[in-house]
This record gives sequence, structure tokens and C-alpha cells, in this order.
Amino acid sequence: MSISLSVVLFSCESDEAIQNVDNQETNIVSEINAKSGPVKFKVYFATWDEWGRSSKDCKGWGLCNYTSCWFCCIDENEDIVDCNTSQSVDNSGTITINPITNLGHLVIELNPSVTIQNDAIVNQKTFYIDNDIITTDAIVHKGDYSFDSSIGLFGGYSIDVTQLK
Repeated sequence: MSISLSVVLFSCESDEAIQNVDNQETNIVSEINAKSGPVKFKVYFATWDEWGRSSKDCKGWGLCNYTSCWFCCIDENEDIVDCNTSQSVDNSGTITINPITNLGHLVIELNPSVTIQNDAIVNQKTFYIDNDIITTDAIVHKGDYSFDSSIGLFGGYSIDVTQLK
């Protein structure tokens, strides 16, 4: 959506014309904010060593050895890559946070070319986080998360996150 404003000044009643433009601009901004809803933005990324549940010694389907990174190495497709080798990191997701509420989600898009992820896609497995994962930046909330076919091309998970202030 693009917005253009024109300011017309008259030699007489110029204060009134400027006031009208200010009111129009305020109305336009209010209308845009009403349509767009809460602002969300990408804050940082997350990676983990392996798929698995902490309660099952990193076996099963869940998140194990989680870390978050504000300054991950990202390629031109915005995929997380190893900073030394530039190879893709398969176990990663994107965290978005609503800056007003500090609530957000870790979104994990699954890739069917990775066997364990393909199994989760085919069987629409529930994703488990056994305990809250607390880092210096955020809390990834424990829970049983249902497979969501609307995430990415092949489905994935949206996991609740709270950013710490």
C-alpha cells in the first residue's frame, strides 16, 4: 500500500489548510494501523543439535540442546548456515516477537528431504517440549505442539516464546 500526501498552502487561511493536511495524515496513519493489526518482526533465530526430547535423553520427537542466536550466519535465502563452512543448518527456526507484548513464536518449517522431518510430516507428529527452555533472551514454553500444515511448504510447528526484557 502506498500513500501520497499533497500539501497545498494558501496565502490566506494557511493555518487552516495546514491543520486540514495534519488531520488527513493522522486519519490515514490510524486507518493503516487499524488494518495491519499488531506489528510483528523477526528478532532472531534458533538452532538445536538434534531432534529429541530432553526427558528421553534426546530420543523421540522434540527439541534437544536448544540455543538461540541474534547474530547467526544467514545466506541469501535467509537460511541459517554454519559460519565456517556456509553449509545449511537443518535444525533451525525463526523467532518472531510482538514488540508490544513480548510474546511470539518459534516457527519450525519441516524439510521432507531429512528423514526424521519427513516422518513428522507424513505422520503429522506432535512436537514435544518437556520443560521450559530459558535462555538469557527468551523462554521457549513447554508443551505438546500439533503439526501445522500451513507452515512453510511442507508443514511445521509454531512454538510459544516469551522474550525476556
